[in-house]
Amino acid sequence: MSDIEVVLAECLAAIEKKQDTIEGCLARHPDLAGELEPLLRLAADVRAVPAVQPSPAFQQAAVPRLLNLIRAREAARVAPAPAAPASFWQRLRSWRPSRALVVRVVLALLIVALLSGGSVATAQSLPDSPLYPVKRAAEQVRLNFTLTEIQRAKRLLDFADERVREMIVAARLNKPLAAERALRDYEGTLLLAGSKLQQEWAAGRDVRPVMKAILVRLEKHQTALEKALPQTPLRSKLVLIEAIAVTRRAQERATEFLENNPP
Repeated sequence: MSDIEVVLAECLAAIEKKQDTIEGCLARHPDLAGELEPLLRLAADVRAVPAVQPSPAFQQAAVPRLLNLIRAREAARVAPAPAAPASFWQRLRSWRPSRALVVRVVLALLIVALLSGGSVATAQSLPDSPLYPVKRAAEQVRLNFTLTEIQRAKRLLDFADERVREMIVAARLNKPLAAERALRDYEGTLLLAGSKLQQEWAAGRDVRPVMKAILVRLEKHQTALEKALPQTPLRSKLVLIEAIAVTRRAQERATEFLENNPP
């Protein structure tokens, strides 16, 4: 990356965290101010445009809300009178799943199927697609069915790979808002994976192999993002530059953990 791209990424990250302003960045880099100012103000204008789709929190909560509604209706029914004690095999032969349970299982299987091959369009959808909430809900189902926190962290790395792909595709199509949303989800996914591994480490489990795997993934992410920069329109290029900065910060955190916790 050139000096202007490095400085731009640092300024965007600082402004996003409200640790600096456009004027402050320009004052700190007077030799680059002429190139920096239009890019920083363009980035501010892009972020000021309201998104037309529902918020990520609303979309991710849609399926759990539906399931909670089903559970609430099931619990509201009057419980039957207790029957006489029966043997295990009698209970097994007479067991019938409730309608709510059937709906929950079918819904989960449907969502997973839509992502894992039932719909290529869903799996390849971008954040501005009507199918994208289904894709993210399917990811959440897969995450919920993962047994351990370490396995969940590995699963989150797979999701991070997909967020990078979404960013690059959206950026090349000059969809900065879609690319920006994928970036925010990417950053949150990396933080969540790191948090789970920190918790497992505190519980006495060795997570260093997974941390090393994270570094390998992050290097691939950075390479893919840098490779996509030359073919990306200016407005969307800003998102990819910031994504590279996010990737570098995650690399620094993983490296610091491994250095502080040698074998």
